Amino acid sequence: MEQAIIDNMNEITTLQTFGAHQPAHTDGSTSTEESRVQVLIESSTAEESTIGEAVEKKKGRKRKKNEENWKQNQAKRLRNSGKEYKTKNDKTVRSRSVNPPCTDKCRIKCSEKMTEEQRQAIFDSYWKIGESNAQRSFIMSSMTDITPKYKYTNAEHPRKCNKA
Repeated sequence: MEQAIIDNMNEITTLQTFGAHQPAHTDGSTSTEESRVQVLIESSTAEESTIGEAVEKKKGRKRKKNEENWKQNQAKRLRNSGKEYKTKNDKTVRSRSVNPPCTDKCRIKCSEKMTEEQRQAIFDSYWKIGESNAQRSFIMSSMTDITPKYKYTNAEHPRKCNKA
């Protein structure tokens, strides 16, 4: 930048020597044309300095998206893990919990076949998975095929086995 100022000063001296058809004032001031040249040079150096500052202030890169911190993804993670979360409409959904066992009138006799601790362990292991596809595969792996006592066969529309 200093080199540009020196070059501009050299141009002023050449203008003064070659284009000195206007006399200089007796009080030591320069003519109006020379003052215009000096003003133009000063303004051009000021522009260079502002341009230099603009180059120094580079725009930063656009920040990378962090999908883990998005509200809907946080709510999805909490929902899949059975914890309390808020919906888009700011409605709070309570966390999952084990329902009370069946009564004595249940024909399958669930309360006699499984203890409360077993039910809680299954519940915890299911909701600890935290991903819907893995939870579905957990359920499918826990089920067994039921073999019927008598099977109706139809060659056109064969039936699949039931799961229990």
